[in-house]
Amino acid sequence: PAQPSIHSIHLLYSIQDQRMLPHISRRAVLLSTAWIAADDALPHWADVICTSTPLELRRAVRRTGRCLYRGGDATRGNGPYVDHPEPDLLVPGTYDDDGALRYFEGLQKDLEKRCLALPSTGHIATSDRQEAGEWGPIVSVWPLGTRWSYVWPRDRAVFYPDGSFNDGEQSELRWGDDHLRMGSSAYVIDEGLEEVLSHGKGGREILFTSWFDEQERRRRNQWRWFEIEQTATMGKSNSVKWNDGLNGRRMREIDWEWTSAYICIPEEETKRIMEMLGARNFGF
Repeated sequence: PAQPSIHSIHLLYSIQDQRMLPHISRRAVLLSTAWIAADDALPHWADVICTSTPLELRRAVRRTGRCLYRGGDATRGNGPYVDHPEPDLLVPGTYDDDGALRYFEGLQKDLEKRCLALPSTGHIATSDRQEAGEWGPIVSVWPLGTRWSYVWPRDRAVFYPDGSFNDGEQSELRWGDDHLRMGSSAYVIDEGLEEVLSHGKGGREILFTSWFDEQERRRRNQWRWFEIEQTATMGKSNSVKWNDGLNGRRMREIDWEWTSAYICIPEEETKRIMEMLGARNFGF
């Protein structure tokens, strides 16, 4: 009987490995590796998380057993994927609220001399799955990079407060009639990640940016990481039949120059990825 269709498969391909196996063509390596991964590509993602995400994040996740989440891209299907959206916190339509735009513009000015994670460069994640689900399909997020920076609000769960927020709350962020004034101690910068992950009901939002430093980018430029989308069935002859008109391969190279890109693992796969990361000791 025909095997189930493969909709999304991911692999890490090394030019150096190709030289070690000169008798095998690059196309054969891609196709055979993809088929081996067909039953379960998740271990490949666990390997990438262990080698290509910030040490501090992996250490905090290992200690707390908790992850960061975002609302994912509903058009990307059911499997893991890499997302690299443009930062949108300074875009008027993101919150559909003029007050939110003023808030993040003020936050940008307040943080730009103190922190590398900014509304103009980063993305918001949360330790609260339910909150993430308000923005799309729930995914655990794993920022790509050997370097990163993050910031989170000290006295409340989210950056942009809803209508219940007022000057009586215990925070140094205060509403003004026409603008927001932010105290320097209203945010925690580049520390307290385990507290963010371990926070109880309501979780905590965190604004992060991540990147590979120049030396690491040069080292990784000898690697090529492809995201392969393809559909295949196994016929009676045990040959793979590719049926998208491009020999089954539509490859998008992942650029190590990207900043603030992140791996998305669907909620239903997050428990398994955590088990696989634990088996790998989170890359330590």
